[in-house]
Amino acid sequence: MLYPAVLLGPEFVLAFTVGTALANLTSPFGFWDFAIMPLVVLAAGSIAYSLRPYPWIALVLMFAIIAAGVALFPLGIVAGLPFLPTFTAVFVSVVVLVLVGYAIIWSKYGDLLK
Repeated sequence: MLYPAVLLGPEFVLAFTVGTALANLTSPFGFWDFAIMPLVVLAAGSIAYSLRPYPWIALVLMFAIIAAGVALFPLGIVAGLPFLPTFTAVFVSVVVLVLVGYAIIWSKYGDLLK
């Protein structure tokens, strides 16, 4: 829900990257989750930050990259789930949650995004 904070500054991109690595240290998906997924989050957050003048494009692209990473690496390669339905499920759930987060951040800190 806090992913839209990457639009506020690059320090949030780093925070989400480190947070993802730490949160996934005990993941049953191992290397794919604690090493690769932080790189996916870093790439997605960096791209979103660079597109911050266009927040809706930035966020949707970030969600698509993260959902693709989740569907491909831990859930696809390790768990053997099919990519397209997994990507769709992750993407839709992330979009719903993050749009709520974006609405909250925009209502409080919208002037910082301009």
